Amino acid sequence: MGIIRLTSNRLYVECEGLVYGEVIVDSIKYAKLSELSEEDAVVDGFESLGEMREALTGIYPGIGDEDWVTVIRFRLVAKYERPVSRYEVEEGWKLTSWDYVLHLTKLAKMYNMARDVHELRVLNAIASSKSLEEACESLGGVSDSYVKAIVARMRRRLRRIGVV
Repeated sequence: MGIIRLTSNRLYVECEGLVYGEVIVDSIKYAKLSELSEEDAVVDGFESLGEMREALTGIYPGIGDEDWVTVIRFRLVAKYERPVSRYEVEEGWKLTSWDYVLHLTKLAKMYNMARDVHELRVLNAIASSKSLEEACESLGGVSDSYVKAIVARMRRRLRRIGVV
């Protein structure tokens, strides 16, 4: 409800303090409740405009026809294997699918993000493993927090240059 100004086009999907994934915003529309259409309702997954208005009234008691709403259209870019705390997200490590970790690793190697032999060794272990546990084991039993920290570092570096 209201006019929401986003600071980023990449958002976290969060519910009750847990983060479930990430989305990219495709479009934003500002409208009064009375201006929402049947098409808006169907695109949002409702059977009808009436059903959507009923849902909005349940979420925002007292919402009226002249109140502004922000309609955000987005697409899922990362679904986490399990929900994670906001703390884990803010620390930069999200337990997304192993495919996502492999993707980050491939990009980090392609853009020469490793700054020393230890980071490069971890990237190589991830690239040749089927899981976090296997990568840790191939590195001689290092802790998963060590590997996660390096992956988070690579992700931050890739974000700084606009790759992810």
